[in-house]
Amino acid sequence: MLEHIVQFWEFALIILVVLLEVITRWADKNRKTKNKFEYQRMPAMIPVPIPTKGNGLFEGFWVWLTKPREWELTEDFHFTLNEVDYIVPKGFVTDGSSVPRALYAVVSPTGILLMGGVVHDYGYMHTTLKIANGEDTERYTQKHLDQIFRDINIQVNGFKAINYLAYYMLRLFGWYSWIKHRKNDKKWDKA
Repeated sequence: MLEHIVQFWEFALIILVVLLEVITRWADKNRKTKNKFEYQRMPAMIPVPIPTKGNGLFEGFWVWLTKPREWELTEDFHFTLNEVDYIVPKGFVTDGSSVPRALYAVVSPTGILLMGGVVHDYGYMHTTLKIANGEDTERYTQKHLDQIFRDINIQVNGFKAINYLAYYMLRLFGWYSWIKHRKNDKKWDKA
């Protein structure tokens, strides 16, 4: 049995996720999301080239294998969060949701977690969201942005287990990206 699980690990992972989803829906059936999310259409994006050109052979392969695909918004992404209209502006670059490459076969970075990923990436980078009239909101904490990510994805894709798992992974490992962007804040403040 263990040999088949190892051989077909993707299917075993999907079965595990389905079981977790059933359990999570049963245990969490009365919980409402805190953040109400609405949108008219998916974000329009184009892929950004992976910068392998001009590197040596090994560095080029390293970049190819380790750098996630990034996407640039080709138009403003309009959405409503808690009855306030926001945008993620045209030209913003995102990697969707930061999924480890080993899990790409099961959860694509531009798949079911995309909508929350775009909003979350913008919020992590700026600690704020941009209201459609051009103003920024108050500063958000990392935890609040992680909750927004979770709630957006629950409303968009309907899954709870996957979104809670992604949320807890953000709570455990998102600090690295959060701190990296806060160092950039200090650079911007000096400019």
